[in-house]
Amino acid sequence: MENLGEKFKQARAAKRVTIEQAAEETCIQKASLEALENEDYSQFPAEIFLTGFIRNYAIYLGLNPNEMISLYRSRLIQEQPIPVEKLLAVRKKVSINGKAVAAGFAAVLVIAAVVFAAVWFVMREPAVGVTETEEAVLPLFDAQFTEQRIKVGDGLRFLVGDGEFALRVSEIGEKTVIAYESGSEKKTGIIEALPGEESQIDFDLDGIPDVKMTVRSFDARLQSALIRFDREVGEAVREDPSDRPAEEPQQSAFINFQPEEQLQPAESRRVEPIIVETSSVANPFSIDIVFRDRCFVRYKLDTEDDFVEGFFRTNQRLRLDGNMRIYLSLSNAGVASVKVNGTDVQLGTLGQVVSREAQWAFNHQRNLYELRIIPRY
Repeated sequence: MENLGEKFKQARAAKRVTIEQAAEETCIQKASLEALENEDYSQFPAEIFLTGFIRNYAIYLGLNPNEMISLYRSRLIQEQPIPVEKLLAVRKKVSINGKAVAAGFAAVLVIAAVVFAAVWFVMREPAVGVTETEEAVLPLFDAQFTEQRIKVGDGLRFLVGDGEFALRVSEIGEKTVIAYESGSEKKTGIIEALPGEESQIDFDLDGIPDVKMTVRSFDARLQSALIRFDREVGEAVREDPSDRPAEEPQQSAFINFQPEEQLQPAESRRVEPIIVETSSVANPFSIDIVFRDRCFVRYKLDTEDDFVEGFFRTNQRLRLDGNMRIYLSLSNAGVASVKVNGTDVQLGTLGQVVSREAQWAFNHQRNLYELRIIPRY
C-alpha cells in the first residue's frame, strides 16, 4: 500500500520548495502540513478539515486530489479491527432461521442506504453551500485583483470591514454558479454568471459592492472556470457616468492629447498625468522595476495580446519594453522603484493599488510627442 505522507514529501521535494514556502503559498499552517506528511491525523479536529487540507495540498503539489483522498481512506479502512469474535459466535447456532436471515438482510440494506446517503451528502456539500467549516480550507484573497482557474468546490475568502466572507464555485456549465456568504449571519447567496459577464458582490450588505467578478471562460469537461476578481469597486459604482475616461480612438496607434476634452474621474480620486520626456518622434521605450517587498503585478505590452500577472518578491526585477504604450497595475505601489526610460517615477505609496498606462501622446499645442504616465480606472 502506497504511503500518503511519503507521496507528499516526494512531490514537495520534486517541486523544490521547503515546508515553510508551501505553508505560505497554500495558506495552510506549517504544523498542519507536517502532520499530513507524517500521517499524524490526530492533529485535525474533524475529517472534513483533514480531507480539505489533503485536497488543497495535493493540488498545490500537482498530485491528483481525488487519488490522495482515496489513498487516505483506503489506509483508514485497513487499520480498522476485524470483529473476529463476533463472526465466530455465529457458528454456535445449530439451525438457521429463514425469517431472521431475511430481516437481517433487510436491516443491512437499510444501514447501507443510510451510510451511502450520508457519504454522498458530505462529498456533495462543498459544491453547494459555503459553511463555516469549509471556509477554513479556502485561501485568503488579499490582493487588489487576481485571475485564476478555479474548479468546482474551490473558492476564496475575502476580508470586508471587520468580517470575513467565503465564496465557492458550486457548478460549471453553460452558466457558472457561485455560492457566497453575505450579511452578519453569513447567509448563502447565489450568482449565475455567463462567460464574459460581470457580477458584483456585496458581502456585508451595506449597499456598496465589495468585489467584481468576471468569468473569462470555462471548461465543462474539466469542471473549471477562469475567473477574475477585482476589489474596491464601490467607488466606481457611485461615480457619475460622465466621469468615466473617454474611449481611445481606434483609427490611430497614437493618442491625440487634448487636455480640455479628456474626461477625468471624481475629484477625490484625481491623479495628474506625469510627463516623462518629450520628442519629435515616438520611439520605443522601457520600464524597469525593482521590488523592495511583495507586490502583485499585472501588465500588458502593446506587442502582446494578453495580460500577464504574478507576484514579485523582495529584490526581484521586471523590465517591460513597449513601442507606443504599456499598461501596468501594482497592488503595493510604494515598494516598487520604477524607472521609465531611465527617469525615476513614483507611482504610489505603501499599500496603495495603482493602475497606470505609459504612452506616447501627441500634444497639438506644443507640436510634440509626450511620453506620459496616465491613470487608468
